[in-house]
This record gives sequence, C-alpha cells and structure tokens, in this order.
Amino acid sequence: MEVRITKIDGKALQAEQVRLARFFETINKHRKALDLAIDDNFDGALDPAEWRSAFESSEPDDANRTMVVTGDHSAILKPTSRSSRRAPEAA
Repeated sequence: MEVRITKIDGKALQAEQVRLARFFETINKHRKALDLAIDDNFDGALDPAEWRSAFESSEPDDANRTMVVTGDHSAILKPTSRSSRRAPEAA
C-alpha cells in the first residue's frame, strides 16, 4: 500500500487548524449535552431495556426522550465522520 503525503500551503494549514479547533469545541459541547440528555431523560444511565421500550413506544413523550439523546449523539458523530473521509487525490 503506497502512502502519499500531500503538502499544503500556510493558509490552508491555518484554515485547517481553525477548523479543528472549532471541531473540538463543538464535540465537547455536544458531549456535555449528551450527558445532560441521558441524565434528564434516563436517570443518568442508558439501560438497554428502558431504551428499547422508549424507542419503540408510540408515546410522544418517549419519542422526545429518545430524540434528544440520538440528536446529541449524532451531533458528535457527524463532524467525526466528515473529518474521517479522505479527500480525492489530485491526478
């Protein structure tokens, strides 16, 4: 497997450093929000049986309980998955 090293100019490097700083601030904020959502909606622990019951429930209150948790979880993973994608290689 050949590894290609791409050099970037100073402006691109600076922009990437700023983007990463924002990324880490955002992850920390959403991690704290996820902890709060679990505390508020599931008494601080995600019991698998309680989660499944709430997730499969047709009750609006249960839908809200799970949506807050899954939304905060997605907010953490979405930037992570975006940053792990490889950029197309120049021809």
